[in-house]
Amino acid sequence: MLIRIFVFSTIVLLCGPGASACSLIPGAFLQSNFELIDASDAIVVATAVRSKKGEDSFSKSVVFKVNEVLKGSPSKQVNDLRARFGKPTPSNPHDFLSANPEAYMGPCVRMTYRKGDRYVLMLRNDPENGFIVWGDAFSRINEDDFGPNSMWRRAIGIYINIQQNPDRMEQIGELEKLVDRGLREGATEFEQQLGLDALNHLLNIHPDKPTEWLLDRYDDPDYIMRRFKDRIAGTPEEAADNLVSLVFGEGPPPEDERTAILRALAEGDHPQAEPLFYEIISETAPEPTRLGAALAYFIKKGEYDFVKAAFGEHILWVTGVTGPGSGPGFWGVMWQAIRYGENKQVTPEFASWWERQTTSNCLILNGPFDCSFDRDKATALLDAPRKNQTLLLAAASSPQVIAWAEAELDRLHTQGVKTFEEAWDFPMKLLLAAYRGDKPSRVHELACGSKEMREGLADLIGEVPTLYTEELLREMMAIDQHEHVREQLFESAVLIAAADMKESWLGDAELVYAYARTDGTIPLRKRDRRHLPCLK
Repeated sequence: MLIRIFVFSTIVLLCGPGASACSLIPGAFLQSNFELIDASDAIVVATAVRSKKGEDSFSKSVVFKVNEVLKGSPSKQVNDLRARFGKPTPSNPHDFLSANPEAYMGPCVRMTYRKGDRYVLMLRNDPENGFIVWGDAFSRINEDDFGPNSMWRRAIGIYINIQQNPDRMEQIGELEKLVDRGLREGATEFEQQLGLDALNHLLNIHPDKPTEWLLDRYDDPDYIMRRFKDRIAGTPEEAADNLVSLVFGEGPPPEDERTAILRALAEGDHPQAEPLFYEIISETAPEPTRLGAALAYFIKKGEYDFVKAAFGEHILWVTGVTGPGSGPGFWGVMWQAIRYGENKQVTPEFASWWERQTTSNCLILNGPFDCSFDRDKATALLDAPRKNQTLLLAAASSPQVIAWAEAELDRLHTQGVKTFEEAWDFPMKLLLAAYRGDKPSRVHELACGSKEMREGLADLIGEVPTLYTEELLREMMAIDQHEHVREQLFESAVLIAAADMKESWLGDAELVYAYARTDGTIPLRKRDRRHLPCLK
């Protein structure tokens, strides 16, 4: 039975061995069987001989004794570091397009062996652990062995023989011949299986494919289909669909093919693709994911100044089309290129710049409290606060930020800076972003302060539209105001209503209309907090 494998999509395994189900997100490419065999440092037939505890009390591993070497020069014993003994479901000897059924459950790799049984293992030579079982999710890294004449063992031998030729385009030619044999009338069961598996490889998009092959396929949507679709019944369109469904099952591939090719070119070693990426960046409004792949290519090359300039040129377009966190899209491709965390691939300076861009973009679209930010970094940002205004707004609830904002207001007052001058705006915005309405605070003092101070605060409330600043706005509307402050409060109420019309429980548009109908004040409801000293 053919199991649909998402080879057009890029995914990465998120969960560990203890997880009950695997979670996959855009981020990495899956290998075909041909690519799995090519990437393995060694391939062996080995017997499961014993299990041992891992580094913690929950993990176990299985040790194997090597019986036969099919590829490489492995040690006499090898390990699966994420495994245990049990009663595994056996592999299907007549289907090598799909992995063992356990690979489609739990953490997406087979983990269960039977002591004394023999297995065909794909190995990586790990610097710390020696030869270990290794491969992508859903792949045939540890299948039951059915002897040297079994389909899987024969396929491995044929693929290894093809891979002896260093010319990768000629390798593809040999795989096309396998597809031809599998599609011809009278083909054996093995030839049919091998032909479909070779076709799977040809349809699969992966960074390790030859540059020439990827570029030709990008330029010609029928590049793969033309070779074989005349062998499949139906119209040309039906033939193409039928050909894909032979390998992937019913339904369209989950990602646009040309987009996946661009990401493969960006992630792999493909210097000949540079003109294509320059062309994409030079477009007036490139599709965001394609733009992300192009920028990722130049990030990998270390051309950070060029990436910054191109990003600045296109960011408003990208924001308007996608927004942060929109599936694979622009942001996902860029994050994959930068790879935050311990495996950060870029310079610290560029990483810092990128963090500012993503946080700033999130704040523009969603406001301070819907955007994650490490508030422990606020202290460093306060060394140059007015150069880091957007990030500090995201970290406004940090005690250090609140303390700086209050001290800055005191400094401005001591130096006699007029309250209507722009210097007051940023510290007041920080206090508004940090406002929670749970106790009298400096914000309440500002609301009940001088006429100029109240004017400044009223003007800024709508620029920091959070649930709590809406509450403050309602409180300020209960104060007798002069005409100018009343107009500013009304404008801020309109901005807040527009920002969260669907979510606000405090009245949104109702608040605007009620205030517009009054002569300048609006009664407080019982649920409104009354921290303003001028209301007591």
